[in-house]
Amino acid sequence: MGLFGSENEDGSIGTNLSFIYGLNTFSNNESVELSLHKDENEIMVTSRINRKKPIAHVKLDKISKIQMLSGKEIKERSESLAGTAITTGVVIEHLGAIINGMNEAEKDLETEHYIIINYRSKNKRKSNGEDKALSFKIIGASVGWEKVYDEIKSNIIGDVEAEVVL
Repeated sequence: MGLFGSENEDGSIGTNLSFIYGLNTFSNNESVELSLHKDENEIMVTSRINRKKPIAHVKLDKISKIQMLSGKEIKERSESLAGTAITTGVVIEHLGAIINGMNEAEKDLETEHYIIINYRSKNKRKSNGEDKALSFKIIGASVGWEKVYDEIKSNIIGDVEAEVVL
């Protein structure tokens, strides 16, 4: 990975994040790299601690939304909607439950920030696929995450200004 969200040798840009939820391949709080590969028209999620794990690929045309939220915003929206998705926007799935389940000593909701990516997955039983969410925690090692976030956001076609849904 390039330093500070800079270009890698292959032309991609990436940042280190803590994986929270959305793929069975990675564990909760596992250190991962989220990278944008414009030439391949996709984002990739790669384990930073176990390079033998499969790499997750999501095509940019499958991404409908990306948003950065504080832990406090997620908690407030999760509580106000009782965890139910009732409008369009980012689907946070289990992130609200994870944050609500943390005890007060573990969390500083003002300073914790998360990146949520919504995408439509392939599903053989549903012709249009299924809405899914990937969630990542921004950590101290997430140097350059703003550049990666902005680049992904500028390369998706979805409604990037829609309100978040829990």
